[in-house]
Amino acid sequence: MDLQKEEEELVLQAVVTDTGLGMSPDKILVIEQMRTKSELGSQGEEGFGLGLMLVQSLLEQQEGKMSITSKPGIGTSIKVYFKVL
Repeated sequence: MDLQKEEEELVLQAVVTDTGLGMSPDKILVIEQMRTKSELGSQGEEGFGLGLMLVQSLLEQQEGKMSITSKPGIGTSIKVYFKVL
């Protein structure tokens, strides 16, 4: 995590990176539009399809934002930013 000063506000930046299956640009778009469904994980584990949608919803309520970078077969990095009051 990193605390940054942007203009007159403090912004917390948290980064989560994995070396899992990665995501295509189309999959990232689906997540950003909050239309995602659960998929099997890298070891066949089953999810609920709520994780990133819940994070995105909470960030929107706090005027935060999320960015996703990913490469299929390599992994994903998700950055979240929100104001510190």
